[in-house]
Amino acid sequence: FVSSIFSLYRYGSLWGWPLPVAESAITLLSLVFLYFLIVNNFKKNELHKPIAALSVSATIAAVYAIIQSFGEAIGFYLLPFLSYTKTPSFNTIGTTNSLSIFAAIVLATIFPLAFISRSKYSRLLKWCAGIIFFALVFFNGILTVYFPSKATVSGYDLSVVPWIVLAVSALAVFIFSISDQKFLHKNANAKNASFVLLLVTLLFLVFNISAKNVVGRMYADLSNVLGIRAATEASLSQSASADIAVSTLKQSAQNFFLGSGPGTFNYDYIKFKPEKINQDNVGWQLTFFSAASEFINRVATTGLLGIIALLLIIVAWTIEGFRILTDEETEVGLPLAIFAGWLGVVVAMFYYPFNVSLAMLFWFFLGAIVVMDEKKMFSLPLRSVRMNYAVSLS
Repeated sequence: FVSSIFSLYRYGSLWGWPLPVAESAITLLSLVFLYFLIVNNFKKNELHKPIAALSVSATIAAVYAIIQSFGEAIGFYLLPFLSYTKTPSFNTIGTTNSLSIFAAIVLATIFPLAFISRSKYSRLLKWCAGIIFFALVFFNGILTVYFPSKATVSGYDLSVVPWIVLAVSALAVFIFSISDQKFLHKNANAKNASFVLLLVTLLFLVFNISAKNVVGRMYADLSNVLGIRAATEASLSQSASADIAVSTLKQSAQNFFLGSGPGTFNYDYIKFKPEKINQDNVGWQLTFFSAASEFINRVATTGLLGIIALLLIIVAWTIEGFRILTDEETEVGLPLAIFAGWLGVVVAMFYYPFNVSLAMLFWFFLGAIVVMDEKKMFSLPLRSVRMNYAVSLS
């Protein structure tokens, strides 16, 4: 909020539009409100419900995106009365890459529960996990050749990000499953399933890195036969984004501590973009509204104080999630699922800029980790009704 007050474009930083809405102060306030709704309205044994709702919602979004990708081939879209939905790449999450990352985080969350939980939601979660994984492979395994953009300005492979996110989460589940003998005795299926997921994820990661040039032409022909077309997404490289962020901080003391303002990375890019981009056939005409990752983006737009605040949140909630997970008196199903999802969100922050959907997941897991702690409440020593009412009203 303070960074928005001193922003290059105060109105845009406070309200979002026409800058990226996900970074605005009003969006942050709304997500903080969501956090408090989760913390104050759910008990530990009730977290299955919002996770099940998240799983079903993500599954519907994934199925819709798959059907939408065939729209141009079959000449039909599910929402033909909305003009902006008449494109194969439209989905309810954001870009195709953000959809893949969203799917990877949700899959990392529900996968442990699907093989650990004995609740009435376990069968539902298995179906959701299978459909979401299919969508992830569909958009990021079969059609890898279509994104990211092959323009030399990109220099950054967005297609590996979902698999990195999923690999870290699967690794965390697998290591925990073989470290806790009591858990391993009761949940051998969870260990086997997490190992298979980790192995498959690493295979797709290697596939995306080493075999792209070989299989690119083959999948281009295959997608033409199927009549599928996905949108490309150009992205700055991590190094170019970091250079722009550092140059932004060096401008003044205010920029060093508060950044250029939430959502104003496009101003920083225009002012400090690398000279080689102007010599690129595609890059010179592009304007990037976000850095290569949410972390670097926050460095440039919220400065030193903003990034310290973000790191404090990440460290504090990771420690808290780990403490709850390793509590011997706690049933590990929900803590393991939430911790795996939280790790996925944190890893994604260092590889991709967040939109509203991804930011929502960040605050959802913040609230869920606090809900897992039974001692989530604290009381201010307000001894009078008048003072209590004044503080609560404020």
